[in-house]
Amino acid sequence: MDTRTGYSEGPFTDITIGEGLQGGYGYATYPSGEDEHFLFLGVGGDVGVVAAGASLYGSHVTGDSWLRNQIGINGDAGFGPFGAGVGAGLNTDSLTSCVDNNFH
Repeated sequence: MDTRTGYSEGPFTDITIGEGLQGGYGYATYPSGEDEHFLFLGVGGDVGVVAAGASLYGSHVTGDSWLRNQIGINGDAGFGPFGAGVGAGLNTDSLTSCVDNNFH
């Protein structure tokens, strides 16, 4: 049974390119020294100074097993030079925990 729980937080930067169909890359670094890379694919656009987008993403923490990833959804909105976003994801670690922990 996987009893490992918790969350990570730290600075996050992302760049999204496109109008209509969008793609992007994100990077997070955590106080523990780990870094996580994100790839985004979604839709979005802008009208005047208002922008919005929604995307699916996949991410991986450098140095982790290739079976440990995260998949999720992300939404963002902007007004002029200001923007914010929110996302929710599922760690595939719980799906591969037995393998990642040497079948324990």
